Amino acid sequence: MTTKATSLLLNVAYEWETIYSSAAFSGIVGDEAHAAKGGYHISIEDQPSTNYSVVRPDDKAPPGDWSRIHAVALDMSMNKADMILSTRRWMVVWSDRTDPRRKYFNAFNGWTGSGDAQRWDFVTNTVQKSTNDHQWHQHTELRRKYWNDPVAHRAEISIARGETKEQWLASNGGIKNMFCNYGDKGENVVALQMQLLQLDPNALPQFGPDAGYGDETAAAVSRLVTGGPGKVYQGKEWALMQKLCQAKNGGGGSGGLVQHTHTVEAQSVFVAGSVTGAAVASK
Repeated sequence: MTTKATSLLLNVAYEWETIYSSAAFSGIVGDEAHAAKGGYHISIEDQPSTNYSVVRPDDKAPPGDWSRIHAVALDMSMNKADMILSTRRWMVVWSDRTDPRRKYFNAFNGWTGSGDAQRWDFVTNTVQKSTNDHQWHQHTELRRKYWNDPVAHRAEISIARGETKEQWLASNGGIKNMFCNYGDKGENVVALQMQLLQLDPNALPQFGPDAGYGDETAAAVSRLVTGGPGKVYQGKEWALMQKLCQAKNGGGGSGGLVQHTHTVEAQSVFVAGSVTGAAVASK
């Protein structure tokens, strides 16, 4: 199986874990069971051209020129309180047809705390019953067109944080939230570091994506992106980074698998570990 996970989506998982205290990364790339039935945890290459996840206009390639080897779905396990909070935050965006973040997503599966888990579809604007393993893990699907779009991934983090439409627009579509400079700490730096690792998995050998813009990160920015001191990462530098990531082997990413069964028993003992590993799946 060729399916890979992008560093951008792995970064979303990392940041999701900082938003919800109970959150644990539980998958991007599908296991064998998911490969057998297809879906957004599986690449275009690894499933039939008739699968539901490769036929919508923003998913089908060709004619689209986006990646045919990357998964675009993310699973995050959470306790009941966090599942309800996260689901409600996503429901706010799903309910507002004018929210510009909607355009990046196909659907999400979640739970409001009672009854069955449900699936909210952004394309058809419908809600359907989902499997009840989504009572303890949320499943979100990017449109494949945006597989390597950093703004789409920032939109996913924005919704997870519960930011309003107005806050998103004020941040210039999340782009302002991607800039940082030497000495900064926080999620903007993590986003930069994850893209550096996409360009070179050995870019940050000592500290990794530690959310601190120190000497190691500056050296990596200089070597891989800008030249010079590497201590500024603003609009010009950010734009250059996006071009480099797009050109890097179709976007790069992780191809490993973590086996995971979607049962309550598995969930109760599941330990997320580190998002620098690869992925598992649901839907």
